[in-house]
This record gives sequence, structure tokens and C-alpha cells, in this order.
Amino acid sequence: MAEAADDRTFTRVAAVDEFHNDRGRMVYYHGTKVAVFRQGESFFAVNDRCPHMGAAMSGGRITNGVIRCHMHGWEFDVTTGECKTKHWAKLPRYEVRIEGNDILLRPILDEQATNPDDDLDSFMAWDPSKETS
Repeated sequence: MAEAADDRTFTRVAAVDEFHNDRGRMVYYHGTKVAVFRQGESFFAVNDRCPHMGAAMSGGRITNGVIRCHMHGWEFDVTTGECKTKHWAKLPRYEVRIEGNDILLRPILDEQATNPDDDLDSFMAWDPSKETS
């Protein structure tokens, strides 16, 4: 049986030389804001909205593979999108491809990623004292 074709396409979003080391920059992928980070020669891309209160992740920094939101300090692993401090939070990620000086992205399908657009009120109203183990 033949595999289904992947309809997610890589799309050019920026040039490599537009990025500074350990910093993020917002780009658009088909109308969606995406934060792209450069760490050395590696590039990582995640949704540009923090699941906490919607802050732009592109305003943060990346250190040792961890993106830190500039607003409230939430930290996310760039390889998984998982939040280091709030285990229920996760950033949608994008696969990055470099071709010459071009940065191309396509989404990584991950049903577990949280999106602040889904229900921002419930993210803002999170109360750790009401969590159960």
C-alpha cells in the first residue's frame, strides 16, 4: 500500500543572515506567526504565542536548546515544545530546512501541542493548587 502524500509544504520564510545568535525573530508561515531562533548553526521554530498569556515567543532568548519567554520566564524545550515548568503547556513546532541562505518551514503535526487561541481564558485562569496528581 502506498503512503499518503504529505500535503504540508516547506515554505521560505526568511534568510539565514537575518538572524542573530541566541535570539528569536517573528516570521509568517502561511499567515501564522512563528518564532524562529538561531543557536550557532542550528535553527528552531515554534508558534510565536506563549501558552501562558499569549506573549510573543520571538521576544525571548534561546540557551542550550531552551527558549525562555521574555514576559514571565516560562521555558520550553525546542526539540519537543514542552514547557519545563508547566507540564500541561506545549508549543506547536515547525521543521526547519536550510537551503543556501533560505530558511524554510513546515509544521510538525503534534496533537498534544497547546495553542492559546484554543481557549486563552482557561490558560490564564490556571490554578496550580487545583491540580491533581
